[in-house]
Amino acid sequence: MDITEEILAYELREKLLETVKLCQAYSGDVIQTTAVQCLQAIQAAIKDESKSDFDVVEEIVCIFENYGIDAGIRHDFG
Repeated sequence: MDITEEILAYELREKLLETVKLCQAYSGDVIQTTAVQCLQAIQAAIKDESKSDFDVVEEIVCIFENYGIDAGIRHDFG
C-alpha cells in the first residue's frame, strides 16, 4: 500500500469509528428491533400448522437469509 492509500485508510478508519460512536444508542435499538422482528417471523412459521416440519425449517432458513443471517450448509440440498 502506498502512502496515499495508508493516509486515506487511516482517515476512513477514524471517521468510521466516530460514526459508530455516534450511532451506538441508535444501533442497539435497530439491532434489538430487527432481532425481535426476525423472532416473530420464526415464531409465525413454527405456529403455522398447515406446513410440514420440512417446510417450516425451509421457511426459517429463508427468514435467516432475509435478515442476512447465514444458516450454514446443513439445509442446502442443492
